[in-house]
Amino acid sequence: DLNVRGLEYLNGPDILIINNVLYSYNAGSQRYEIPAGVTKIAPSAFKRNQSLETLIMPSTVTEIGDFAFVDCCNLQEIVSSNNITYIGVYAFAGTEKLTSIDFSTKMERINEGAFQYSGLQSISIPSNVKCIDAFAFQYCHELEEVILSEGLETIAKYAFYDDYSLDNKFINDDDKVRDELIFELYSGDAFYVDYISFYYRGTDNEIENTTD
Repeated sequence: DLNVRGLEYLNGPDILIINNVLYSYNAGSQRYEIPAGVTKIAPSAFKRNQSLETLIMPSTVTEIGDFAFVDCCNLQEIVSSNNITYIGVYAFAGTEKLTSIDFSTKMERINEGAFQYSGLQSISIPSNVKCIDAFAFQYCHELEEVILSEGLETIAKYAFYDDYSLDNKFINDDDKVRDELIFELYSGDAFYVDYISFYYRGTDNEIENTTD
């Protein structure tokens, strides 16, 4: 380990951490535990790493940069920090073997393409998340269930586009399936959850009355 001009850790030639920011990881290990004290994973830090299968984050991590894990095709498991407030655009795009992730309750937005082409099978959106951006879960062909929260306000265009395993399995906090939500998402239209939550909360007769 070195401490020169803010260089706090240099764990071999393949891992670079400066001022509590993990800038690059090019090691060939299947498992990596990020050192405690690291607060940010820089953009493209793990980009296209072919070896990493398991990643463990300390609770100090609050930010994952854009494209941080893009095309990490063998990444299967993430033990994440519940203090994460930001996951960058396309951060986990192309992580085809990543089947699950626990979202931090401190996040307010799931950014564009964050999990595009990932292997996620089921996701639960935390109550603090207000917006799911465009392409966030596009082409997640293994995704079978999405649990929405009352705090969610907007699902942007193509957020769940071509998730053909989903088969209408959108569930709100009351465990009621939102039967026609999938059509809205496939159509590419922006979708405002406040309106639909109200629309689907009543009886069939009440729903008919809201459309008059």
